Amino acid sequence: MLTSNMDTSMGRRSPAFVCVLFIAMGLLMTIDSTDVQATPPSASTAKLSLSKLVDQPNFSAERAARYFVVHLKSAHRVLSTSDEQGGQSTALRYLVNHQSMEANRDELRMDYILSRSDQVYHREVAQRLSVDPQAMALMGTAANMNHVAHSTAHFRDLRIDAFVTAGVTGNAMRSGDEARWYQGDEGNEFVGSKGTINTILLINRPMTAGAQAKAAMVMVEAKTAALMELAIASKQSTHLATGTGTDQFIVASPLLENSETDKQVKVLSSASGHLKLGELIGTAVREATLEALRWQNALEPSATRSAVHALSRFGLSDERVISDSRQYLSEASHQRFSDNLSSVLLEPRVTASAYALAAVLDRFQYEGLPVSIINESVRDQAANVAVSICADTSRWHDFWQKFETSPVSEHQLMSASMQLFIHALTLGWQCKWQ
Repeated sequence: MLTSNMDTSMGRRSPAFVCVLFIAMGLLMTIDSTDVQATPPSASTAKLSLSKLVDQPNFSAERAARYFVVHLKSAHRVLSTSDEQGGQSTALRYLVNHQSMEANRDELRMDYILSRSDQVYHREVAQRLSVDPQAMALMGTAANMNHVAHSTAHFRDLRIDAFVTAGVTGNAMRSGDEARWYQGDEGNEFVGSKGTINTILLINRPMTAGAQAKAAMVMVEAKTAALMELAIASKQSTHLATGTGTDQFIVASPLLENSETDKQVKVLSSASGHLKLGELIGTAVREATLEALRWQNALEPSATRSAVHALSRFGLSDERVISDSRQYLSEASHQRFSDNLSSVLLEPRVTASAYALAAVLDRFQYEGLPVSIINESVRDQAANVAVSICADTSRWHDFWQKFETSPVSEHQLMSASMQLFIHALTLGWQCKWQ
């Protein structure tokens, strides 16, 4: 999923936006001029017909085509990552998430956005929606707005609403992964794509500024919890992802207006995870993120059932399994193995063993296990993989003995482990059909 934060001229655009755009540009295929409109929709002045999705006392949520809009009915404190009107503000009334382009082959819209400054693009979107640009916070993504997921959580008079669009197929990363861009004095420099999770979080009670900042932190933790559940791999490293490189958010909570009713309202001073507010934020954001990923990327629990999903961050792929398994099987057996690869890699016990191997490799890369046991440990896991296909536990020691016994160094650990995993698959396969 390709995202746009609508930054200024190419040299001054944010690192995340520029990185995603230029990587995507390198992947673009030739576009037939009939595939896209001559004028990108962003420049259109046609009136939008918004459909109301949610109507609450403090806000309403509407959608039309590529736009999702939350209209705040009263004054709110808003914290956002919007390039224009971003940070913390009490002057915003419109919270907007929009699809700025398609994820693939959308060169025309990409060029259009690159040719605009932050301010110009922000005003164009506001004009399209017939709203005041000074009263709007804006997020951009390549996610389909029809995939917006909405989740609510309640406790007594407290209500949390989370609206999320999400995609992680090309831009997932762990915080701290190697970055490709540096924001220097002369602009952004390449020093070395798709995917964005956008969240709008609405809390129906007034909060202090500090509590709102804490709510944003809990929201980010909840997003990461959703990625952990789905075992989403970083595209930049061997770690599990904590988000994407271009995630954005908007958090809003009402302000007191000094009415007689407001004098009876208690301002929330904390969004700690030990309080119901923190719990509800975590629940709503996590559920909405999972739902958004289900529709945008077809990611749900059953989509994680493959051994490749478990081990892709360590270098495993269907193509590698087919290629590297040739050395262990006869030509006829290899052909049959390749033709039935899906059933092999989706075998539940194989997947369970693959996740077990991933957990062991994590302990080694995080130095939670002594390197002196690397060789035996990976052989243990490989034997489990072979047994999971063969279904004959009496063969475990026999399998263990067949694996390469030369020591594996830390540097070789990931690649050698994937090779051992593939060898184990072939041994189990042969045993199954003996």
